Formats: sequence, structure tokens, C-alpha cells
Amino acid sequence: MQSLVFKLAQSKLKLKKPTRVFVKQSGQELIDEKDWKDNIRNDAVLLVSIGEEFVGVKKEMIIHEDINPSCPVEVLASNAPIESLSVAQLTTTAHTLPGIIHAVGQPDLHPGTKFPIGAVFASKKWIHPPLIGGDIGCGMAWFQLSLSRSQVDGDKGKKVAEKLRGLEGPWRTKELRELWLQDKDGSCSAGEQWDSSLGTIGAGNHFAEIQVVENSASDLDNGLREDDVVLLVHSG
Repeated sequence: MQSLVFKLAQSKLKLKKPTRVFVKQSGQELIDEKDWKDNIRNDAVLLVSIGEEFVGVKKEMIIHEDINPSCPVEVLASNAPIESLSVAQLTTTAHTLPGIIHAVGQPDLHPGTKFPIGAVFASKKWIHPPLIGGDIGCGMAWFQLSLSRSQVDGDKGKKVAEKLRGLEGPWRTKELRELWLQDKDGSCSAGEQWDSSLGTIGAGNHFAEIQVVENSASDLDNGLREDDVVLLVHSG
């Protein structure tokens, strides 16, 4: 069955090298014969990729009665260049998130993935964690790999990346995630909306890259040497 799906993807979808198949309804990857038998039905929709992870389907927006379409919006940047997209995000956020009563764009206002960065929102009765998460909480880390430069030079690096699996999927199983998030009273307050984000690097400008050290400062005791291969991660 898998080989047939790959052949159809190559001929109909023009995918040069399909490698993975997911069930759209659940996001489960079909790997072995049991997966195919358990999930293939007449109404099943399959997603074929050349290595990309399943990122989910778009959810319908919930409209709340506390939305304030006339919420005042200000930008404190009369002399600083501001991208029009960031102003649009500022206005859209102020007029569509429930409870927002005032929105202000700071001089460093710039676009985010969905919500603007460098903005202040005053809200009544509502707390919106994504507005904070867009501005703080990011982290950077590098990890030295056992790979050599010759193994990742040119197109070889792409081949190494294509072999990696599970980097963007949810961390472990749902039961283990809930166990890890439990407080001392055994309560887990993390909702399903955020459950699938646990263990990922996050959205937006976050990344995980395999890099090669071109130059290493001799006066820095960081353990890095020229031609070392490292994994650099920006997460949040």
C-alpha cells in the first residue's frame, strides 16, 4: 500500500522523493503494516511529504462576546520606521482578542508570527499568554556533534537532515506529558491547545540547524574548533 501511495504521489503530485505518509484526521504517521491496516478507511485522507512533519489543520476561530472592535490603538514611533505588517498585527490583535481595552506599539514594534512584537496590550478579565510568549522566553543552545565536515558538506548535509525523524512531533505520549506537567497536588492545567507544543522548538523564527565552524577564536574557551559540526537551536 505504501509503495502505491508513493508512486501516485510522484506521478500525480510531482513529488520527487516522497518518504512519509500521515493521516490528516489524526496526524498519525503510517510507518508499519499495522499502521496502514488500522487507519486506512474509505473516508481517510492521506498527506504525503518528502520529510516534513505533520503540522496540523487550521482550526476555526472562536468569536467571543468580549471582543472590542473599537479598541483604541496607538503607535509610539513617530520618527522610527515601522513595517505596515506590524501595525496591521497590532490593530488586528486589539480588535479581535477578547478583553483588550487599549493597545500601544512601542518604537521597536515589528511583526511576529501572528501577534506583533514590541507592543503593550491592556486587557480586562482576560489573560493572553501568546502575547507574552511572542516577546520573551526564547533560548539559544549549541550541541557539538560527532559528524565530520566531510559528512555534511554540499548536498550531504541535506541527506543527513532527511534521515532525522520526530523532531517536530509532540514530546513522548500524552500520558507522559501530563505526568511531567503535574504539580504537587497531581493536577495538570495544561490544555489540549498547548499540549502538542510541548517538546517542540516553537513556531515563528525558531530553528534547529546543523552548522560548520568556519573560524574559531583562539582566546575563547568554548571547546569549538575549525571544521567542527554543531547543532544550533533557537527555541521558545
